[in-house]
Amino acid sequence: MVLFGLVYATVYGLGLASVDRYRKGFVATQCPVCHDGELQLESKEQPILGIPRVRRTVKCTECRSVLREVGTRRWRYAVDRLSNSSLFDYLNGKVLDDLAIQRLSHHAYPIMNRSDAVQPTFTEEEE
Repeated sequence: MVLFGLVYATVYGLGLASVDRYRKGFVATQCPVCHDGELQLESKEQPILGIPRVRRTVKCTECRSVLREVGTRRWRYAVDRLSNSSLFDYLNGKVLDDLAIQRLSHHAYPIMNRSDAVQPTFTEEEE
């Protein structure tokens, strides 16, 4: 019984630490995909057997790019292809840690929208 109590107390403490992890805000504020929007953290607490558990998503205010927390300080990126097709190819579905997200937000990556891509030209064939 004592062992169960120690395990429960440890898991409870880890849950509390997880809830407080981003209390001061997310590790980046500017969206690295569109460079215009701000990253907003949304947290949803779901306790299990009284142990605090939180699910987090980070959404851009301008484009539809989303980060979903998949582990401790680990995020899966869902990049909007229309906002930045080059970063879509590079980042979409990838799991990044906090440090990688900070680095992304501090670097200026070129934005290549579908409208910026070179459109094909068609010529009429002579008969």
